[in-house]
Amino acid sequence: MEDPVLNLEDCGNIGMPGLKCGAFYVRKRGSGHVVGKKPCQDYCVAREIAPELFFAAVADGHGGEAYTRSDVGARLACEETARLAEEICAEMKKRGADESELVAAFLSRAMKVKLVERWRQAVLKDDEARPGEGCGRRQIIRKYGTTVLFAAVTRNFYVLGQLGDGAVLLFDGRGHAQLMKRHSVKVGSKTNSLASERGAYALFTDVYERSLFDHVLLSTDGIYDKLDREDSFLRYARALAAQVREREVPEYPFTVEGIDVSARTGDDCTVVLVHPQPAKAQEAFSHPMPAEVSVREALKRMGYEELIFKRVCGGTILLSAVKDGRIYEIHIGGGKTSPGTGKGDVDVAGCTLLASVEGCVLPDGRQVSSYLVPEGVKSFYELYENGEMLEKRYLARLQDAETDSSYSNEFWLKVFENLRSLEQYLGARNAGCTKDFARTLQLKDDGTLYCFDDGIRWEEGDADRRGFAELREMPAFLGKLRCGKLQCPLYECMDQGQTIKYLHLGGESAPMLRVTRNPEKQIYGLWNISDRPWKVKYPKERVIVPGEVLRLKGSQTFYVACGEEDVLTEADPSGGFVRYETELF
Repeated sequence: MEDPVLNLEDCGNIGMPGLKCGAFYVRKRGSGHVVGKKPCQDYCVAREIAPELFFAAVADGHGGEAYTRSDVGARLACEETARLAEEICAEMKKRGADESELVAAFLSRAMKVKLVERWRQAVLKDDEARPGEGCGRRQIIRKYGTTVLFAAVTRNFYVLGQLGDGAVLLFDGRGHAQLMKRHSVKVGSKTNSLASERGAYALFTDVYERSLFDHVLLSTDGIYDKLDREDSFLRYARALAAQVREREVPEYPFTVEGIDVSARTGDDCTVVLVHPQPAKAQEAFSHPMPAEVSVREALKRMGYEELIFKRVCGGTILLSAVKDGRIYEIHIGGGKTSPGTGKGDVDVAGCTLLASVEGCVLPDGRQVSSYLVPEGVKSFYELYENGEMLEKRYLARLQDAETDSSYSNEFWLKVFENLRSLEQYLGARNAGCTKDFARTLQLKDDGTLYCFDDGIRWEEGDADRRGFAELREMPAFLGKLRCGKLQCPLYECMDQGQTIKYLHLGGESAPMLRVTRNPEKQIYGLWNISDRPWKVKYPKERVIVPGEVLRLKGSQTFYVACGEEDVLTEADPSGGFVRYETELF
């Protein structure tokens, strides 16, 4: 075994008897920072907030010339996230809220926005105590750039969050494991950040029943990036869990199969492992996962073989299996279905309902449904985890793209308008959806959505909208901007959104506007960054000159003069003007 060079900044193990779990944490300064006499960019906190709530967070400051205070940013990220957790817990207690309301508070968009805003206020306050450098607000915030990952553990749930790189892994001793947030292979060092305009919207959160997984590992990229292939990271996680079972504070916390990963990477390394306590208490986690005999026997009787665990999606467990040489997706725990009846077909453009081929009900009451999924589809939720729905740079029109325009802003606008139509269609029929509806959706590159029938509730009056509420929040759409037949989405932002070019001009269109937000008043507006005025006729005539902001309150209409430029016919020019309209969602 390699002799590890520790350089440990923090190390310990916290027991939480009331929650029947513990948390081992360790933070190490990388050899590169030791040699360069630079501070550790990682930080972590792990604390029992109340008998019914444990909280842990890890953060990784970006480092580099542009992020000169990112080590402080990482510390403030962990501290502010933990303080916010304390406040949420105290508020829930004051209201007499139950565990489900506590979980919902951690998952809310309001929590995400508040977290980012509090961190920003903390770094601005830290900057005030330092010698002035004449920087603006955005430049100051950028210096403190950092990622953040967290885990809130209640009696029955893990509430997990991730912004930026690193990993959150759920696993158990029965062969089941999954990353909370699937993501594309990291290219270079760029990552989402608390300092970015889309920080609150790139912060991905999810919830899992503790009975499904008995371990959660939070890791900064110092460890994860070195092991981001095949099952290397999982092997490390299991090795660490084995060490924790043997001794409360492991002697070699970054070692797997005799190799000290922290020595190989040279980067700062931080992990927090939530584990059962006492160690032998793993037997208490006996929720029937797919490996249990009853599930396997039921599927075997139906003719399925090669059963493979894929993922837990909320309360639905996804498996793959083979029958008669064809691959099926198996859902366990979804809603009731009517296999082979065609019940519930939907007549909505861009949406196709996948009916279960067959199904059964397990002795414990869980529904089992089998589906043939079309080729070439991708997981809608996985694209969300990858940040594909977040705001991208605008093009005047998709055909101007030099590369593949899949997953553009306009693409997602089309997809979500189809989903709005589906929600209205179901609502008109007193139907609804399950809370896991969004998590099992599949999507083709042409924008066609495939919905599973176990996610739809057709019973009269069962108009649950939780699945659609989650879908509406995913892309952080504020609304859309329309010019004739051309349109693009307007995204929420923390201060300023990206530049939107004039829709009515072809070729290299000139910059038109930015979406802006007043954080104190929480008011959105369109900032005219063009070289021409906008004419507003209602409720009273006025002109928005370059540099001014048009406040967004409901739908707005304004006119822009167009001369002999290359005006697109889709913009419907008339009388020397083009008409722009906003619609808020």
